[in-house]
Amino acid sequence: FIDFSFKMFQSTTTKDDNNDLLSPLSAALCLALVNNGARGETRTQLEGLFGMNTDDLNQALYAYTSSLYSEKDCRLNIANSIWMKENALQVKPEFLQANADWFDAQAYAAPFDNSTVTDINNWCHNQTKGKISKILNEIPPMAVMYLINAVDFEAKWLNEYKNKDVNQGVFHNYDGQDSDVTMLYSKEHSYVMDENSVGFTRAYMGNKYSFMALLPDEGVDIYEYIDSLNGEKWANLWQSWEDACENDEYRDVYARIPEFSYEADMSLKETLQALGVTDMFDMDKADFSGIDETQPLYCDTVKQKTMIELDRNGTKAAAVTWA
Repeated sequence: FIDFSFKMFQSTTTKDDNNDLLSPLSAALCLALVNNGARGETRTQLEGLFGMNTDDLNQALYAYTSSLYSEKDCRLNIANSIWMKENALQVKPEFLQANADWFDAQAYAAPFDNSTVTDINNWCHNQTKGKISKILNEIPPMAVMYLINAVDFEAKWLNEYKNKDVNQGVFHNYDGQDSDVTMLYSKEHSYVMDENSVGFTRAYMGNKYSFMALLPDEGVDIYEYIDSLNGEKWANLWQSWEDACENDEYRDVYARIPEFSYEADMSLKETLQALGVTDMFDMDKADFSGIDETQPLYCDTVKQKTMIELDRNGTKAAAVTWA
């Protein structure tokens, strides 16, 4: 899953004036819903993206999401839904059952008119506590199904920032320009490093999740650094901290990070095609006979909306991915 995450992030990162924001977990869960209806080469390409077969993928994502922590001051919500146009499909019960069993996906039959647009947007609003309230303006005439995942995260810092830790500062942008920002200052005990970067982690309430910030070394281009990341390198970053703890070699770091917020809205279609998932978007090649054997189906697009807000109190983040 970590390798999948970096493949997706690397393929969606663009060298423009905008920031990049992606939820690999939301994308993975949405694509897993899709995969349970795919057959033939369409399924083979999706399995290749994840590096595992469908049974293993369902089990792995079920085990992972079931293990995730959530409580009052560190809340995580994951929800999945399937929306079907009334009288337009003969959906196989086993498709709905598989997604209900593994991903607790709720199924809705709807007229696919303006009322359905409202219902889908309201579902997203409710599942993300209003962080993402709208994904659809209208439903195309040819659309007969939506598969949607929503992820919502909201957590306070385990060690809160005091008033003295919050001051104005300067942030150096990639383009060489400086921005005046509200900066959060702290002394952290979770220093991480690899051959090209340094960073730190900062825990949320419950001490089950952490925010990790990485800064490429001077002279290392951030996009080249992103392209070098993979599951092994990510694991080594965490291992560098764990090794220091085991050896009582705690490495303090004086950190500063700006308060920030950002939203993104992107199509993942081109990313998936670049990663070898092509047939599902081709009306002549797509095989979704696992959903309905009576008519040809294909996926028009996969899209994702994301948001994050980090400040002195903690972090709020949400994602909705739909196909």
